[in-house]
Amino acid sequence: MAISPTFNVADLYEYHPPDIASSHLTHSGSSSFYAGKTNVEQSTGGEEEQIAGYNIIAEKSGTAVTIGGNAVDFMARLSCSECRASLLEPKERDWSAGTIDILILTLPYHTRAKSLSMASIIFFLLLALSFAASAQRQTNITLGSSLTPITNSSWLSPSGLYAFGFFRQRDGYSIGVFLSGISQKTVVWAATRDDAPVPSNATLLFTSEGRVILRSAQGDETPIVSASQQASLASMSDSGNFVLYNSDREIIWQSFDHPTDTLLPTQQLRAGAELVSPVSETELSTGIYRLKMQNDGNLVQYPVSTPDAPQYAYFASGTYWAGGNVTLNLDPDGRLYLLNSTGFNIENITAGGYHTKETINIMKLDADGIFRLYSQNLTVNGNWSAVWSSTSNKCDPKGSCGLNGYCVMKDQEAECTCLPGFEFVAQGNWTSGCERDFKAESCKDKNGSSTYNMEELSNTEWEDVSYSVLSSTTKDNCKQACLEDCNCEAALFTDGQYCRKQRLPLRFGRRNLESSNLAVVKVGRPISTMDNKEPITEKKNLGTGRTILIISGSFVAFGLAMVSIFGIIVYRYHAYKRVPNNDGTALNEGNAVDFMARLSCSECLARLLEPKERDWSAGTIDILILTLPYHTRAKSLSMASIIFFLLLALSFTASAQRQTNITLGSSLTPITNSSWLSPSGLYAFGFFRQRDGYSIGVFLSGISLQTVVWAARRDDAPVPSNATLLFTRNGRVVLTSAQGGETSIVSASQPASLASMSDSGNFVLYNSDREIIWQSFDHPTDTLLPTQQLRAGAELVSPVSETELSTGIFRLKMQTDGNLVQYPVNTPDAPPYAYFASGTYWAGANVTLNLDPDGRLYLLNPTGFNVKNITAGGYHTKETINMMKLDADGIFRLYSQNLTRNGNWSAVWSSTSDKCDPKGSCGLNGYCVLKDEEAECTCLPGFEFVAKGNWTSGCERDFSAESCKDKNGSSTYNMEELSNTEWEDVSYSVLSSTTKDNCKQACLEDCNCEAALFTDGQYCRKQRLPLRFGRTNLESSNLAVVKVGRPISTMDNKEPITEKKNLGTGRTILIISGSFVAFGLAMVSIFGIIVYRYHLLAYKRVPNNDGTALNEDLIPVDEDFVEELMLLDE
Repeated sequence: MAISPTFNVADLYEYHPPDIASSHLTHSGSSSFYAGKTNVEQSTGGEEEQIAGYNIIAEKSGTAVTIGGNAVDFMARLSCSECRASLLEPKERDWSAGTIDILILTLPYHTRAKSLSMASIIFFLLLALSFAASAQRQTNITLGSSLTPITNSSWLSPSGLYAFGFFRQRDGYSIGVFLSGISQKTVVWAATRDDAPVPSNATLLFTSEGRVILRSAQGDETPIVSASQQASLASMSDSGNFVLYNSDREIIWQSFDHPTDTLLPTQQLRAGAELVSPVSETELSTGIYRLKMQNDGNLVQYPVSTPDAPQYAYFASGTYWAGGNVTLNLDPDGRLYLLNSTGFNIENITAGGYHTKETINIMKLDADGIFRLYSQNLTVNGNWSAVWSSTSNKCDPKGSCGLNGYCVMKDQEAECTCLPGFEFVAQGNWTSGCERDFKAESCKDKNGSSTYNMEELSNTEWEDVSYSVLSSTTKDNCKQACLEDCNCEAALFTDGQYCRKQRLPLRFGRRNLESSNLAVVKVGRPISTMDNKEPITEKKNLGTGRTILIISGSFVAFGLAMVSIFGIIVYRYHAYKRVPNNDGTALNEGNAVDFMARLSCSECLARLLEPKERDWSAGTIDILILTLPYHTRAKSLSMASIIFFLLLALSFTASAQRQTNITLGSSLTPITNSSWLSPSGLYAFGFFRQRDGYSIGVFLSGISLQTVVWAARRDDAPVPSNATLLFTRNGRVVLTSAQGGETSIVSASQPASLASMSDSGNFVLYNSDREIIWQSFDHPTDTLLPTQQLRAGAELVSPVSETELSTGIFRLKMQTDGNLVQYPVNTPDAPPYAYFASGTYWAGANVTLNLDPDGRLYLLNPTGFNVKNITAGGYHTKETINMMKLDADGIFRLYSQNLTRNGNWSAVWSSTSDKCDPKGSCGLNGYCVLKDEEAECTCLPGFEFVAKGNWTSGCERDFSAESCKDKNGSSTYNMEELSNTEWEDVSYSVLSSTTKDNCKQACLEDCNCEAALFTDGQYCRKQRLPLRFGRTNLESSNLAVVKVGRPISTMDNKEPITEKKNLGTGRTILIISGSFVAFGLAMVSIFGIIVYRYHLLAYKRVPNNDGTALNEDLIPVDEDFVEELMLLDE
């Protein structure tokens, strides 16, 4: 039973409000009852009769009586059920008069004293004592009145049903409103509910200054209510409302405006207000659940210390559409309903229609997080009866089993269980959660192997605060991925393919037999066996180090030897076939690269990379040709120029087919026939170089800087040079390996009959009717080209880096609500994860992002209406191309390139100038700092980079994760501060109205807490690792405090370093020295080859045709090569 007795008091009175609208009642700024003037009618013309020693004047009709003397004593001498029933029946009232008569005792005319039993004598005697000792039956409470817990404990309402004053709580007394007129003295409102109970020598005062205070025996004062002005009068009404009035009899404060966990008949829960559950049936301080009447009109239940967000809700009325000023109301018959400010009934939560005669109905949010409607018959001694509840599943309330615990339904009752490898923090107190029953070891041992196992927990659901999500994976791969990730402490395997990596503690766990979801938890050795370690010898470690160094040295020596051989081969390779014509216009055929490899003048290089004059108006771009002026002369030949032009040769020898239409049966290979060009030659579809192999995509081929604008299967590994791209006879585009394996490159809805690479950069497949069945423009990767659209629901995803085009960590999504938003990958489409938004969420479905040739980037709805310009446009278009790209750093930019000049792309616009804006750029446990407008990454205190130079890999601890507390219960960690920083808030607990020092201490003493965010100068938000989305913000006063342990270098009590270890160090030095010797010898070899071949050095002045002279350069003389150049001059 959720409502428990605190006192045993017999039934006496009940007040029944009328079954008509509460607006008929006299009130002041509230719908609550307010005690008006007393109209106690003296019956006239009645018959006086003596019953049990009391004079009763009654009307013949039996409608009303007045009783002289003490009514309680009178009732103590009557035991008939008829008397008690009549006593509880209210007198007829004139509600239209706008007043509320004080309840009087009514008794039918024929009532007579009946048998008096010993049981009834004892019962009513106890009843009389309880009232005589502690209750003042007054309506108005005047200035200077006081109460004490023992002698004069409460002020009663006129009927005696409700009282305001002291009630028993644990080993002391608390203050509130309670039902005094029933056997279970049920508390319905508690003042300062989280304060400790007071002793019996405390005093409650309604001071002469109009304040309600609690005064201790030492004279300390605590305000009980906070009224807006001085009170002149107080009253405890029959509705259960304790009210303060000013001198004009206006309400300045009332308990109905400050509910705790209960709603009484005619009471409202106003917009923005909430009920909060108690800790337990007997402990009335703040519990872990809340019921909130939201400002949007939705009535929602959440755990405490969580945002008002859907993912935390476990009950909702679904009336979010109702708007502001909606109230939750309770009628006397138990009807619970939502009403808007115009009086319109939004929704009935309960149907009502429960008994009201001699019965009271109340609504209460219980300690288990379920709100229920209770009913109590005032004529029968017994418990409250729950006649309705918000749910029948007692596992629905989120967090009932605390951190790392989950709820299981057994025989309609909720039971709590801990995660594998965990045990209850406090047996019998499920909400305290669970803690590890093993020592948290370092993630991996010295050999790099995991020190944990993974255990499964099927059919369970948890709060998903995943820091990383792997898709299209298996359960076993998910377990292995978590096992190998030191940040991962558990993972949720959902929908048969998603692996959602989690950090501890886990929250809101429950079993759901209809769910196929699986939790896998990292579990280590039990604490009882944690210290039985095998000694780790230094010899084994030295052996491993020597092996690594020897292998590394061998590879270095081998690599240098290869460089030497390569240099010799390149040098010997001087053959060339054809030379330029005397007019210097173009090379006709032959190996131009071989010829160029023997020239080193900068003018040659400039002319080589200069495109031929183009007719842009014709809409075509000629293929780049090699030009060479007649007067060009050879200059110094260096190894650098040889290597440069060799690489240049590779790009040109892979020839391209300049065809518009690509027919069935066509094929490409990376080396001999690498791409299909667009008509102008600007774009190409085919193979491009990626790392140590080749990938497939669309790229700009007609400019010096080959830029990939679309990649097929971007996350696949590059293929070797013996792969083949086929446009098969059955209309598929596939990649075949040398072993015969096939991989589809595009997924068309039907077989294709024709393909083309268009001058817009779009690779297109057509069916036999020349209808488009697939096009690369519909499947963008990280780039948007002129005339291309990003359609509703589609997104661009950044590359890993400028040179690594596989999927990176940022995305730009054209949402179906019309909003263009940027998020990190693997995050929901939700505001907390966004770092750029167009703000056009109102635009509706089917909005597209478009790019015009002049660089105007804009949003367009289906009717052609321009929703918003992202960029203004107006950039150059003559001999220039503009494109939009989502870069690896998470910023999308508009780039421009002049096609007549050699150079890099120029960024003419970007989505932000703050390079720390993209969330997650510094990885897990790292944060971004702006220095001179550039982003730099820094690790949390006690952390170091996982991979130097790769910031997105994040940071890991540089100390061993010890047990939270030592054998004496003291923390083994320190807390370090990090000011002016902001992080993703995934707090599992929030402490309010606290200080920085208290926040640090609270985290230090909490084994689940690994960091805390101290925000707004008062909130302590406990966090679990890893932290995400960190950045500095000098305008923010927020502070992060991080739990830091001992550095790894000092964490173990190691044995003294022996001479044997020193010998190992000597061997290491020798190996490193040997590697350097090998390197030196290789360099000597290269130098010797050059000296041998070029043993004759001389200055030679080479004349130009116009008689001027070139500056003198030191060139090596190759007799044959010079003769050939002289022939050219002739």
